[in-house]
Amino acid sequence: MPAPWKAWRAAERDPIRRLIVNIDQYIDMTRRIPLALAALLAAAPVVATALPAAADSACTRPDRPKLPPGKKSKGPEMEAAEKKVGDYTTKMTAYLKCLDKAKTDAMTEHKGVIEEWNGVIDAYKKNPG
Repeated sequence: MPAPWKAWRAAERDPIRRLIVNIDQYIDMTRRIPLALAALLAAAPVVATALPAAADSACTRPDRPKLPPGKKSKGPEMEAAEKKVGDYTTKMTAYLKCLDKAKTDAMTEHKGVIEEWNGVIDAYKKNPG
């Protein structure tokens, strides 16, 4: 196959040849996209398993408090349980806020990757090959 610039130079004079060159470049580009998608899909399970671990390392889920049975409980036992539930609620609220932040950060990172990928595609379209 001749060098791309030679093909373009010849195509400038002949509309049929120009169409053929465009089709060849389109076919070449469509061959590359599935390879890039395959690489992304191959990495997806690794990323998916790493995200919960990353979120858990920054966000610590509180342990569920052990509650008294109720029917046989005494006043002091119920008061202690009430304090445990209050502490648990406070810690769980902080944990949920942490998860929201981790989710927001992940979504922002994902958006950045997509925007960067679109830039790569635009640059490729301007100068294929």
